[in-house]
Amino acid sequence: MSSQKREADRETSRRYPLGQVHRHMWLTKEVAASVGVDLSAAMHSGQLDPRNYSNLVTQCRSSGCDNTCALHVSALPSGRQDEVQDFCPNKALLDRLAKILNDG
Repeated sequence: MSSQKREADRETSRRYPLGQVHRHMWLTKEVAASVGVDLSAAMHSGQLDPRNYSNLVTQCRSSGCDNTCALHVSALPSGRQDEVQDFCPNKALLDRLAKILNDG
């Protein structure tokens, strides 16, 4: 990990204390599922490294958007959306996984 990445991670964690791990695991799973990504299946197939999964949850825990996210996810028609919302710190990776898994 680069020193810039470590510093950015430290800066993020200074802004927001880490949230409850179970809540953020659930949010990460639900947001992924909303774009057609099963995180367990993605890890099993090798599309998602367990370390990257851990990073997804940690990014979620340190983002401070969990209330907005929970409200958004609960209001999704049929629990689906075309892409992850811009406020999500995991948008890029989850959208990329959705494209690989849903189009591939």
